[in-house]
Amino acid sequence: MYVLLPVGSLTLSFSDGTLIVEGPATVTVMSGQCEVLGCPVSGSLNVERFRALPIFARGSCTLSVNGGSVRYVDGNTIPSDWDGINLEGIALIIGDIDSGKTTLTTYLLNRHVAKGLSTCVVDADVGQSSIGPPGVIGLSCVGLPTPTLEDLHMMSGFFIGCNSPCNALVGLSVGLVQWSGRPLVGLLASC
Repeated sequence: MYVLLPVGSLTLSFSDGTLIVEGPATVTVMSGQCEVLGCPVSGSLNVERFRALPIFARGSCTLSVNGGSVRYVDGNTIPSDWDGINLEGIALIIGDIDSGKTTLTTYLLNRHVAKGLSTCVVDADVGQSSIGPPGVIGLSCVGLPTPTLEDLHMMSGFFIGCNSPCNALVGLSVGLVQWSGRPLVGLLASC
């Protein structure tokens, strides 16, 4: 593994490995087959500030990276046990700050839509929201893969007015139950 801090623009070719691009950056696929969290990518994509995208090369891939920083990892960075996760029903993904909730959600979303199924994502991470503004529970339903949840359109929202779930337990619970249609017992017990 090595770290590069590009100044301006950088073109990289790599094979059967993952280039992790930390934003803010713009990445353009010049040639080859690349994917981000199970979503095939071509053309350009933006990596937001304070976010990182793992771009996996299936075979050989050439990318142009403008801004941000990059590091290369041999192989795929997606844990193999993620492929064994059952995709039926409602999944509730919880975890600490920067523990990979958005990454796992994006990967599972892409696996689900790859099977031809429409999927809805409720983003209740009101402090680090990807779908909608901070302080809002955002809902998006999709039928195509996406490299990032930030690319999804918020179809509906529930205003919490706070960016900490621990300070808005009632509003957060009401918003989640509104979309799931069933009580979420013990959801916020760790706050």
